[in-house]
Amino acid sequence: MLISVIFYFVVGFQLWLVSHHYAKRACHGLTALQHTSTPQESTVEQQKPVDFAKFISLFKRANQVIFSLGLSSLVLLLYWELEQNFQPPSMFAVVLFMIQLTPFALIDVTEKRHFQWLKQVIHQPKRSGSIVKRTLLTFVPLKLMLVALACILLTIVFDLSVHANQQPLWQGFNEQALHRSITLIITNGLLFALVFNTIYSQKKDPQQAQANHLDRVKFTVQSLFYLSIAMSCYFTLQSLLVALAAEHWSASATAVYAVVVAYASVGNRVRCMNNTTI
Repeated sequence: MLISVIFYFVVGFQLWLVSHHYAKRACHGLTALQHTSTPQESTVEQQKPVDFAKFISLFKRANQVIFSLGLSSLVLLLYWELEQNFQPPSMFAVVLFMIQLTPFALIDVTEKRHFQWLKQVIHQPKRSGSIVKRTLLTFVPLKLMLVALACILLTIVFDLSVHANQQPLWQGFNEQALHRSITLIITNGLLFALVFNTIYSQKKDPQQAQANHLDRVKFTVQSLFYLSIAMSCYFTLQSLLVALAAEHWSASATAVYAVVVAYASVGNRVRCMNNTTI
């Protein structure tokens, strides 16, 4: 009973956080972007490529539909569990989160079109290089990097050691443990690639001050490192649940992990739009 309560509470919170709270704050950010001023001396006669009012309305409806469908799915899962003792799928929260991401992905496309238009109508001085040397240590404390790396290594060692010689696949290592370790390495590799892409990326908004851009880069990069640490903790927990034959906790653990990822990804995106910490 406790497992079910945790699962439905966490997934319900995920629904509210992403499809209501973050969606609402994203609308505030889009509204502010809609009123971005354009110098009157601009001679470019071109209409704005983005109809913000229409996009915001579509964005709101999409999140409302996802919220309603997600809530209906939770009610259906609860009914099946009570009537047929059906256990919620362990990856339900992750699949739901991927669906919730869809409207937010469209924001990037909209902002890119808007900023490209701004660059055409705003007369800017010739771009000069930043005096700030962009390296990983510029944006991320060494301690945080070492903690993230240690978490990855400890997770792999723990997983392979705990499940050693259990249905060995290669060199005495358990098949599932080996697959989890490979997945962790590949996923972190993608995260670190995203880190370096963020560090050396140019600012998209031509009206944004360079100092604000560097602050946003720092915040985003550090969020990705914290996400890596959270991922290692999740993989360790999954390994522990398998070792203790407690896989029935897997759905709840995955739901908590999905909320953490939502906070670090969608939450970071929305906070950057609104320059807030919530």
